[in-house]
Order: sequence, then C-alpha cells, then structure tokens
Amino acid sequence: MKREELKALDLTPEQIDQIMAIHGKDMANQVDGDQLKDQIKELEQQLSDRDKSLKKLKKDHQENEDLQKQIADLEALNKQNKQSYEQKIQDMERNTAVDKVLNDYHVRNHKAVKALLDDQRITYKSGELTGLTEQLDTLKDKESYLFDLGSQEGGYHPKGGQSSTFYSSFTEAMKAGDVDAYIQAQANTKES
Repeated sequence: MKREELKALDLTPEQIDQIMAIHGKDMANQVDGDQLKDQIKELEQQLSDRDKSLKKLKKDHQENEDLQKQIADLEALNKQNKQSYEQKIQDMERNTAVDKVLNDYHVRNHKAVKALLDDQRITYKSGELTGLTEQLDTLKDKESYLFDLGSQEGGYHPKGGQSSTFYSSFTEAMKAGDVDAYIQAQANTKES
C-alpha cells in the first residue's frame, strides 16, 4: 500500500496517516509470524539432523556396548529437547496469537493487560485461542482506560494535564476548534 494510491482516493493527510499506521502494525505482525515460522523450520531441521546422525552412529557401532549406552542417553536427551522445543514453539505461537488479539482490541499496554488476564482460562489449540476475547470484553467494560477507544465526538476532551487555553474572542476559539473551552472560560468568569 502506497501513500500515492491513498491520495488518488481523495483521502485527507490525516486519514492517510491513520491508514498507514494500521497497515504498519499489520505488517509488523506478519513479519513476526514469518520469523516464527522460520524459527520453527530451523528447529525442526536441527532435530531431524540429530536423529539421523544418532541412527547412523548406532548402526555403524552395534558391537560397542559403551557407545550404545551413550547413544541411548543421547537419544533420550534429544527426545527431551524435542519436547522442550515443541513446547517453546507452542508458547511462541500462543504468545503471538495473544498479542495479535490484543492489537485487534487496541490495547494501550500489552504487559499491563496480560497481568490482569486469567491465563488458566486461555487455551490455544490448533491455532485457535479460546477464553481470551471474553476476558478482554469484560476488561474493556471495567477498565476502558487500558484500551484506545478512539476519539469520540462531543463530550469532554481533557487536555492531558496541559493548562487550558484562553481565547480573547469567540472567533479565535472557533478558528482553534475549541469553542467548548471558550464557553467554559466565560462561564467561570461570570461565576467569579
């Protein structure tokens, strides 16, 4: 996706920036997934190479009992390592899937939200997560500040700790798009 293509659709620069930001997040998730797949293939190839080497060594040295015991120990160790690698792969896939869902929910702080989730209720099997969206929906209702809900038209828009701006005229407030602040300031001066 290119900015020129979006400009051709008569989108405003702000809309183009928002679309490009979303597209950038999607591309980052895709890159993470590709890297994960490459790591999985590499680990599987390493395990396969080890198993082949051990089988060849075992076949070539059938008479030597000490060597046979070493090979048996190495096979057991390789089996244990394989299980460990498979668990790590499954954990990486699960964490990637959880992060993708958190991105889809526009979570502001993944680490904070993960700490509030009941990990025991989240299951990951065959690429499917269960139990996460229900928890996020509940959390979104109770702790909405953890989620980027976008700007909402009308209502109260705090300045984020900044001092409020005072306008000398209604026209100046209109140009700044901050009529609410002007009206509030006028009401406060009448009360004083």
